[in-house]
Amino acid sequence: MQLVEMANKYHSSITIAKDGRKVDAKSMISVLTLAAAQGAELLISADGDDAEEALESLCGIVEIGFGEE
Repeated sequence: MQLVEMANKYHSSITIAKDGRKVDAKSMISVLTLAAAQGAELLISADGDDAEEALESLCGIVEIGFGEE
């Protein structure tokens, strides 16, 4: 999963939330439990030294649809 792989490149703590449920973006199992279908609204948060860079990268990959058509 591209999102999890990218999240793991950063030292910051990164979470993804959907419908009020927040999970660790660095855990594939946790992210899968969100069951976020295409078009779902996600909130990505990061806290740490490279948080801004992490958010830019992660939001960017989500905005382009993970490179899928």
